Amino acid sequence: MKAKQPQLYLSGCPCHLIHRAALKAATEIKFNVDEVLVDTYCYLQNSSKRLAALERFQDEVKHQKIHKHVATRWLSVRSCLERILENWNALQEFFKEESGRSASTSNAHARLDRLKTFSRSPTNRLYCLFLVHALEPFDTLNKQLQSEAPQIHTLMRSLHGFMRKLLVRFVKPVILAEKKREKGEGGKPLERSKTVLEINYKNPSNHKSTVLLSGEADRFLTDPSSHLREEKVKEFHANTKKFYVAGCTYIKEKFPMQEVLLQNAEICDPERRLEVTEDQLMYFLKRFPCLLQSSSIDDVKTEFVEYQSHELVPGLIKERVDATWVALGQVKDGTGTPLFANLTKIMLGILLIPHSNAACERIFSCVTKNKTNQRASLSAETVDSLLVVKSRPGEPHERNYSSVQLTKLKSSYYNLLSKKPD
Repeated sequence: MKAKQPQLYLSGCPCHLIHRAALKAATEIKFNVDEVLVDTYCYLQNSSKRLAALERFQDEVKHQKIHKHVATRWLSVRSCLERILENWNALQEFFKEESGRSASTSNAHARLDRLKTFSRSPTNRLYCLFLVHALEPFDTLNKQLQSEAPQIHTLMRSLHGFMRKLLVRFVKPVILAEKKREKGEGGKPLERSKTVLEINYKNPSNHKSTVLLSGEADRFLTDPSSHLREEKVKEFHANTKKFYVAGCTYIKEKFPMQEVLLQNAEICDPERRLEVTEDQLMYFLKRFPCLLQSSSIDDVKTEFVEYQSHELVPGLIKERVDATWVALGQVKDGTGTPLFANLTKIMLGILLIPHSNAACERIFSCVTKNKTNQRASLSAETVDSLLVVKSRPGEPHERNYSSVQLTKLKSSYYNLLSKKPD
């Protein structure tokens, strides 16, 4: 593909990479998180008798259902763990009572033994409390990158900010604040803050004595009734540091943290118009010549410098960056000539670069829900029409249709029903 189209931009989906980073970090925990969540749900889901038995222990949590964890979903681990923790005491008593009964299958018996052993350990509960707090930055960025709005112009800052959020949890502040000396113009020495990629987070001497924990985890650690053994607490602190080190290492190695395209994509951000340069604009015009269309480079450069000095009134700034550029494209001078007509087309072209695969995955999921085994004969045209209708903003019952549209719809149904079979 690269040979046929040298300008092609290839990048892994950040949402998948974030999910993989969390899984990689979780390997430093002393139990398999996926296995625990799947075991808990599967042991309960197909048995109304077990669910009824669990409800007897759930007086404090209002009979909350256990969430299903799907290994291929990006945001299910943390929500499932939160529900497990909310029901911890109830589940512990339930598994204890269940162990006195004979399981229906050997698989169910083995699953029950694992769950009983797991819930009986206060150290496992401590690890779950840690994971709920530790996975928050992963979920936050993942939700951001699943937005339908363009994110390519902020993706580089988001990835670096994500790694910094992890670093501040276990690296000493003095290490994060270190300066790097460089030679500036004329050989003059300059100092600048280190980037997240330049921070030595693997050196144990740069680590805090303990990682940042949630208030609930801190209370559990200091509560005498938790019955935590000293050696297990020491092991917990060591493993939590390993969790963050493993996560940051994966991010540094696999994420596009130095991708040139993402660095230059900041040119589309109106909030950074005074910081971006003409070189960033030329990068895209050289890499994707189709962006110019019928515009000349001189016209685009002229509009760019005018845009940098133009005052952006509040009405021009919209919630979505592409809507902001549409508004900028409608700005005119005293003669009624658009000021940024050519530049707007180029910026909107850059913003078409996808920041993740979330939109594609969402369409695949929607197609699967529409074209089921019971509706396997749906044509591609019908599926396409269903997707168009479902993609419209707002709730279906809140949409208004004109009398002309309704008349056409009725006639279409009538013609279809009155059509004689072949």
